[in-house]
Amino acid sequence: MSDLPKYPAMVNPETGEYFREVPYYAEELGLTIDEAARRLSLQEPFGERYNTLIETYPDIFADGWTEHTPVHRFVVQFTQGGIELVEPYIRGTPLEPFVHVQQARYTRQELIQSLDDMIPVLNPLNIAYETSMNVQQNVVEVRVINRQQFETALKQENIELPNPVRIIEVERFTEFHLADEQEH
Repeated sequence: MSDLPKYPAMVNPETGEYFREVPYYAEELGLTIDEAARRLSLQEPFGERYNTLIETYPDIFADGWTEHTPVHRFVVQFTQGGIELVEPYIRGTPLEPFVHVQQARYTRQELIQSLDDMIPVLNPLNIAYETSMNVQQNVVEVRVINRQQFETALKQENIELPNPVRIIEVERFTEFHLADEQEH
């Protein structure tokens, strides 16, 4: 039996040991080192398939992501179709048993367009907000400190947000947003 790591893609060629992400991931999720390396070794091939799906199905691809718990799997969403769209890209690969396909209402392009269209409309309100795409929920999120104030401003300006947009009240913005605000 060899002492070499089982998943060479996760091995640092200079040291011959797993990259430091492997033991960290293993500890974080309560996995063996080899299981952590196996899971992490699938990330790059999934990313490659993900990019292919974006390019191949721009009119029906919603998005994709990795779920680490409770079950390790790669989720992809389409507005139409299902596993038959993904099978040609995963059949016979180590990814095959880990890909889960589900339906979504909006495509990735529609979410991006909603986000792009919304920002120039919201900026003149002079109310702090931050936005992001929540691909798992298939929506665009607008986070505000005071939802009532934000909704009142929208109403006063006769602004109607597009369907995939969800307003969320938060206690504070993310660190990224706060750093961005300090620069301006």
